[in-house]
Amino acid sequence: MKIVLNENIYIQQFTVGYGTVANLDDKLVQESHEILSHWWIIQVGILIFIISRSVSINGINILVRK
Repeated sequence: MKIVLNENIYIQQFTVGYGTVANLDDKLVQESHEILSHWWIIQVGILIFIISRSVSINGINILVRK
C-alpha cells in the first residue's frame, strides 16, 4: 500500500512539473498530460508485475528453505 501511495504522489508531482514545463499551448499541455498518464499506467503495471513476480519467487524460496 505504501508503494502505491508513493507512486501516486510521484506521478502527480511529475505531471504537474511536466505541465508547467510544456506551458506553450493549452492543447499541447492537455495532449502531453494524456500521453504521460497512459505511459505511467504502463510503468506502474510493469512495476506491479515485477513486484508480484519477485514476491512469488521469494515465497518459493522460503518454502524451499523451510
